[in-house]
Parts: sequence; C-alpha cells; structure tokens
Amino acid sequence: MSLSPKELSTLTTVVSTTKTQDIPAVWPQRWGTGKILFLLTRYLPILLTIQAALAELPVRTTIPPKACEGLWKGLDATTKAGIAFSEITLLLCLHALLGAKRRYLAFMILVYIGLTLGVYIPQIDYIREASRAVPLGELDHELGYACTWKGQVSASAIRGKGLAAYVSLATGIYTSTLALVVFYVRYRHQAGSLINVIRRDSGVYIFALTGIRLGNTVIAAFRLRLGRNNMPSAIFSYLSRVIVPLLASRLLLNMRTTKDLGLRTYVSTILFDSVPGTLGSLEDDQTTIGSIKMARVAGIGRRRGSNKANEDLEQSDVQVDVDSGKRA
Repeated sequence: MSLSPKELSTLTTVVSTTKTQDIPAVWPQRWGTGKILFLLTRYLPILLTIQAALAELPVRTTIPPKACEGLWKGLDATTKAGIAFSEITLLLCLHALLGAKRRYLAFMILVYIGLTLGVYIPQIDYIREASRAVPLGELDHELGYACTWKGQVSASAIRGKGLAAYVSLATGIYTSTLALVVFYVRYRHQAGSLINVIRRDSGVYIFALTGIRLGNTVIAAFRLRLGRNNMPSAIFSYLSRVIVPLLASRLLLNMRTTKDLGLRTYVSTILFDSVPGTLGSLEDDQTTIGSIKMARVAGIGRRRGSNKANEDLEQSDVQVDVDSGKRA
C-alpha cells in the first residue's frame, strides 16, 4: 500500500517526535535537585553491581583482606545511598502531587531523616564486625572467590541489626502510608476508576517502589524467624538494591513530562530547572516554528534577574520572515 505525500509527511513527523522523546530529557538540565537525584538513582546500581560481583561472586581473582573490608563497607554504603536517594525522590514527587506548601515537604523530609538515622546508627557495630576479612582460604580460592570473610559477629551487633530492621519497617510503613494519603487527597473528588488513577501521574512507579520497600522491610524485620539465608530475603534485597533506584529515576522522568499543568509548576520549582509545557522550558531552548522565532519567557518559580534584563526581555520582538517582504 502506497502512502500519499500528506500521509508520508504525517508519519515522518510522528516517528521524528517519538525518537526525540526517547532522547534523555535530563542531561540538558542545569544542575539541581532533579538532575542530581536522577543521575544518582540511575548510575548507583551500576557501581553496586560491580561491588557485589567482586564481593559475592567467583571472579577468579584475589583481593587483600583490608581491601575486602573496604569493598564490603563500600557495597553497604552504596546500597544504603541508593535506597535513601530513591526514597527522597519519592517524597519530593509525592509533595509535588500533593501541591502543598514547602513547610510540609520539610516536615516529610525531617521525619524521614529521623527514621533513616534510626536505621543506620544501630547497624554501625554490625557493619564493622561483618566486614572483617581474613587471608583468602583454600576453599574460596578453589571456588574462585576474591575474599574470605571472618564471619564472626557479636550478639550485641546482631541485636543492633535487629533493632534497625524494625525501624526500617516503620520507615516502609511511613512512605507507603504517605503515598496512599497523597493519592487519596489528590483524587478523592475526581471521577475515574482506581486503575486510571494509578496509571496517571506515575502511580504505577510510586506504588511499585513503596511496595518493594515495604516488602523488604517486612522480610528484614522477621529475618531471624525465617533464617539468615532465605529466598524471600534474597529476592527483596535484590529488588531494593537494583530495581528501586531504577524505578525512582523513571519516576523523575515521568514527573517531568506530566500533562497536568498544575503539577508541572510544582515539578519545575522543586525538581527541575524547566519542565516541558511550562514557561520555563522556553527559556532554555528557544522555540522556532517555521520562520518565527519565539521570544524568551521567564520560568515559573525562577528568581528574577536585574531590571535591565527584565526590560530587555519585555522588549524582545518576534521576528517574522516573509517572502513578500511584508510583516504578518
């Protein structure tokens, strides 16, 4: 079946638009909260994968005990950082969905920081003792592992890890409950099925992220009853370490391209320098349509420049090139 010139032009436009949307939308942004969180949640899993491969898989190499201890601590720090940045991303996106004042965001972050410190501090002794390594054993050498762990942890360190697990469970409950409350407040007066509500405004990513984190904290809190090594713990640990940061980076992208005009304003003020569809997006990239060059417009939530800059902005003219030499 042949296409008419008009149909071919339409198809070309659609394909071009689709390819353009596939290009990463965050790299051109100025450095800010949204870009930093995106890069951290997107690339920390790569660093974590390398560390985990050296520490946990047979890589047919030998690492000195001191380096093994540093590797173990680095893996733990990367894991915790990935989860923390993902949950901070979640809180910022939930605040944008809620459309509340900044003081509510500050309260949400402060509560989260308090809970996070309650998770990390009790684990200090456990991390120090569990990371101890000894010269590579004969069995580990034959199997191809790089490190041999001492494997001796005191009872007090284990109790501290258990306490941290229960505080982590409280953190998971907090973020999950907050997500449900925000969606209820935002959509309680809007028509549409629950499925439609979840699908729009990145609801799928939000509930997937909170569900994985809550599941992991539940398993961790009852790990002693399930045994140190069990399948549910391994599955949720992998999901929290790798999948959760990827969900957070995808959530940031979706929030940046949301079709909700009100939400775009909040996203452009707390996450990104400019969001497609807001006035701020015209400031970074001048839009040219045919031969019409659009004037720059100050973005929502931006700090105003000098008076002279504002006057120059207001006096900018739209330049139109017309073959007949007449102005449109």
